[in-house]
Amino acid sequence: MKILYAAMLYAAIATAQALGVDTVAVIRVIDGDTIVTFDGVREQRVRLIGVECPEIRRDDKSKRNADRLGVSVDRIIDAGKRAKRFAESFCPPGTVVTMNYGDETLDMYGRTLAYVTLQNGRVLNEILVGNGAAMTTPMYHHRETGQYEELQRRAREGGRGFWGTIWSSEREIK
Repeated sequence: MKILYAAMLYAAIATAQALGVDTVAVIRVIDGDTIVTFDGVREQRVRLIGVECPEIRRDDKSKRNADRLGVSVDRIIDAGKRAKRFAESFCPPGTVVTMNYGDETLDMYGRTLAYVTLQNGRVLNEILVGNGAAMTTPMYHHRETGQYEELQRRAREGGRGFWGTIWSSEREIK
């Protein structure tokens, strides 16, 4: 069964690529803003452009974020795990997605930078920000900055996702 599934997945990717579309299959979600994909030849780590999710591990970055926000590291990690599960709900392993690239193609860790478009035409990056599973970030220049800021404002005002659990819409992030 796994061989049949792999063959069908490879055929779908090959057909899409023959039509000039950069289509890949999701292998796994690493965290809310990073996934691993397969293009029929190789795996690649993909960092979603324009979004930043809370960390899923206790490390220096999660500690800095907790200090900056005035919350516990455990709350940051919980929000990060929720963001990961939320992303997985839209692109579980085997999901075929289309990659769209911005001005920069790689981040400083060698991950591919991309907007990830689902088969229904929705963009995963936008879904995450609009539902409070991610914040918009100018870390990597992207063409959707204004739109992402508006999605974030609405999510924050609506108390969606971590906006309603980690901090309130009245509190400014330092």
